Amino acid sequence: GNAANMVIVKLASGYGDIPVAAYGVVKKIDQFPLNVSMGLCQGFMPLVGYNYSARNYKRMRDVSVFSWKTAPIMSACCIACFAGFAPRILHLFVREAQTSALGATFLRIACLAVPLTTVNFLISYTLQAMGKGVQSAILTFSRQGLLNIPLLIIMNLTLGLYGMIWTQLVIEAIMLPVSLGMYQHTLRKLRENDSGRKERQNMKQMKGVVITGKNTLAVSDSCPLPEEICPTGALIRPLIWSPCTSDAHLCATGCASLPYLLKDVVSVVAAYGAARAILFSLKKAKLGNAL
Repeated sequence: GNAANMVIVKLASGYGDIPVAAYGVVKKIDQFPLNVSMGLCQGFMPLVGYNYSARNYKRMRDVSVFSWKTAPIMSACCIACFAGFAPRILHLFVREAQTSALGATFLRIACLAVPLTTVNFLISYTLQAMGKGVQSAILTFSRQGLLNIPLLIIMNLTLGLYGMIWTQLVIEAIMLPVSLGMYQHTLRKLRENDSGRKERQNMKQMKGVVITGKNTLAVSDSCPLPEEICPTGALIRPLIWSPCTSDAHLCATGCASLPYLLKDVVSVVAAYGAARAILFSLKKAKLGNAL
């Protein structure tokens, strides 16, 4: 930002007044496509924020990618205009021939960084709209402070006056994969968290699985029983009580396989019937002895 501009003006002043004047004019002209991209950022931020709040990450990503594709196209038009008409554009602002010629060269170099700059801006604003202020601040600080000023000094020492003009393109080329990587990492974490949240919600719903329309069973994740094929051909997963003491199974369609459920029920009923028969025999024997 302003600190980097102060540094480049200070360094350019070592080459005379003409480079300082030429750079000042080029900086103003170069702001036009950047301001357009800033307007694009302000326009798509609400869409990103709304879809982020609704956890519609696919649509949020589609909006972001569409903006990232639109900005370079607009920037390419500006590059073509600046590269083809740089002398005439500079002549509108500076009548002095040497300053205008040097400014035209500066403009042709500086405009090459515009597409990368706009995409980096959009990614930073996307993270900001998602409420990821820390990540957005890291990207901004890296561009403006961590890389910009040191590279300006290094490029000035190694390549001279024109090296300072190439600095912005070098910075944006370095930051583009960093910005994309941070965005992809953030989006992946959001999807993982959302997937975990949905799984927890599904487990809460499955803890009242309807078996016959009236009865319910609790579901446990840790069951030693193998998956089997139900009579309908669908896969049957273990459906168990907690602790795992039953061999009941759940069909992949969400319906309980009744043979597995009824097997324990039949065993219990049979045991209950046998116990009743024994008690009835004992009572009958006692009654016969009493008579």
